Amino acid sequence: MKDANMCCGGGGSFQFDFPKVSKGITENKVKNILETEASVVVTGCPGCRVTIRGNMSDSDNISVLHPIQLLDRALSEESHAEDIKP
Repeated sequence: MKDANMCCGGGGSFQFDFPKVSKGITENKVKNILETEASVVVTGCPGCRVTIRGNMSDSDNISVLHPIQLLDRALSEESHAEDIKP
């Protein structure tokens, strides 16, 4: 993803102290995420998850997950795949 290492714009109280700057940063982050056409974005930062998800529409159809949630999904899919083997 373009600028994957860049801030989401939340930055704790940054979004309250500098709302216009924060909004611009967040808009760029969401645009870059949408350009990937991925169905999942993963971050270990709870603030990033709230900021990113909160600035996406439901129609974007992108899950914003913690790495452990992604691992859980992957393991759950594996266990379900084993259930349907002949």
